[in-house]
Amino acid sequence: MVDVEDSPVEVVAADRADVRVTRWFDGIAYGGSTGARWSMEGGRLSLGPACSGPVSCGIRHRVEVPRGGEDAPAITARTANGHVTVRPASRRDRS
Repeated sequence: MVDVEDSPVEVVAADRADVRVTRWFDGIAYGGSTGARWSMEGGRLSLGPACSGPVSCGIRHRVEVPRGGEDAPAITARTANGHVTVRPASRRDRS
């Protein structure tokens, strides 16, 4: 399960044995605080911004998951106030 809050996420099947997360973050604080948060508990990856007060925060994620065969578990992705894109790996990802 990939659970993302307030940011777009792209989930990509890749030829890898682990999960890889790439994050792009940009933030400016005008008296508040900016940051990003993540956690992995019980097979659930949670991602999102950690911004409070008067701030400008921009964040997006790319999550690469192992390409599955017939016995692979399904990957579920959900977002609160964001956009989810799920796609198979491209040739670039297979090298």
